Amino acid sequence: MLAEITRLPFAIVSNPYYQSFEVTFSEKPAQKIIDALKSLKMRWNPKKRCWYGFHPENVIREAIQSASENTETPAGILTEGYLGATAFYGSKSHKHLYGADLSAAIRTDFKAAGVKGTVRCSTYSGGQSLTATLTASAADFVPFAEYLVSLDEVELWRNRYDFWIPELDRRISCDEYFALEGEERKRAFEALARYEYEAPQKYGICDKWLERYTNLFTPSFMQTVKKALAIVLSYRYDDSNGQVDYFDTNFYYDLKIKLK
Repeated sequence: MLAEITRLPFAIVSNPYYQSFEVTFSEKPAQKIIDALKSLKMRWNPKKRCWYGFHPENVIREAIQSASENTETPAGILTEGYLGATAFYGSKSHKHLYGADLSAAIRTDFKAAGVKGTVRCSTYSGGQSLTATLTASAADFVPFAEYLVSLDEVELWRNRYDFWIPELDRRISCDEYFALEGEERKRAFEALARYEYEAPQKYGICDKWLERYTNLFTPSFMQTVKKALAIVLSYRYDDSNGQVDYFDTNFYYDLKIKLK
């Protein structure tokens, strides 16, 4: 999902045999990026359709990031990370912004992109956490009746084990839900749909599951969400590997909504 949101066309991988690094693109990069690669004496391999060279990975990455800054390129680069994980480096992460400087930079980019909202950064020992709150109105949401009709019961329960149904005054499991019939099933379905409908306003947007909001947000507001997320991610790097409890990122973030 991340690749779809930020449209990441870059990948940097090592070639152990030649002790080199290869850079691949899903589409032709801007000329500034090509010039940056050539300045590192990297060469084009037409058979593998990649650029290759012998500079360290971080040097190649920073050259692409610097060249990307004033182009229409996406938010970042995917490359090999810690112990085989996939690392992400936003196109502006090399600036290493912290605290008020980070929130100010994102706020400026929001304004330039026409994204309305606030940005707040909290710092603590060893890290920082950023909250971007998008300004929205009721018109940015599909009417609930229309949303309800668009829902599929199976999809609604995907990745969910149980749910509190206020109308039934109890928590029911997925198996219990699909055993319900008639009006009881209808009430439970509408209660679950109402929860999903209001969740982004109460708890924030889960950017790992943006497709869940395609029938909830209007198309124009969905584009606003994607623009905001791409801007936030452009300042972030993440070389974490949860499989081995290794965490390395310059900031954590939340994307929230506030109705005006």
